[in-house]
Amino acid sequence: MCVLLCVLSLSVSCSCCCCQVEPLKCRLQRRVDLLIFNPPYVVTPSEHIGSRQLEASWAGGVKGRQVMDRLFVQVPTLLSDRGVFYVVVVRDNDPGRSRLNIMINVEVCTPNV
Repeated sequence: MCVLLCVLSLSVSCSCCCCQVEPLKCRLQRRVDLLIFNPPYVVTPSEHIGSRQLEASWAGGVKGRQVMDRLFVQVPTLLSDRGVFYVVVVRDNDPGRSRLNIMINVEVCTPNV
């Protein structure tokens, strides 16, 4: 089983830190069974993304989606045939119009927390 955790770093069976999946994309292609993504999702000015200040840990940019959307386009090439993807979103992120929903027909389940 291949588990990929995307927070601000990612972990596979070995310890590896990076802000994007790109460096491991070839190795992970169609091999991820469980992808858990807790992105910075707070609506903020775009310039806060990637800054060296504390706000970078929660800065999601426009609609809080700028960081999410970068991974969403890669999800279909990462997940195995039985792969499952979980992502943390808030109402401000407009999860019903998620690019991911359109791309791989994932049903959005939004529990009230």
